[in-house]
Amino acid sequence: YDDADFYAQLLKEFVESGGDGDRGACAEVGGARNKRRKLVDRRASKGRKIRFEIQEKMVSFMAPMEVALPPLVKQLISGKLFGASILSAIS
Repeated sequence: YDDADFYAQLLKEFVESGGDGDRGACAEVGGARNKRRKLVDRRASKGRKIRFEIQEKMVSFMAPMEVALPPLVKQLISGKLFGASILSAIS
């Protein structure tokens, strides 16, 4: 089967028409390729991006200050913690 004459005639008609052909069909097929991709951060998947939330600043925060306790208070506290009697801690 020899189609050379048929394809030569089609090519000749195509060249004479200016190469326009059927732009509608070509635009539909080419339109799928020209779609814009959605703007998605592709690095964010699979845990490759650090996720964090900004916390509000603390209000009225004060770091603890160390207060010097008198020796008697230290003995009373340690005595109650470790089971010693209060009277032995005072004397």
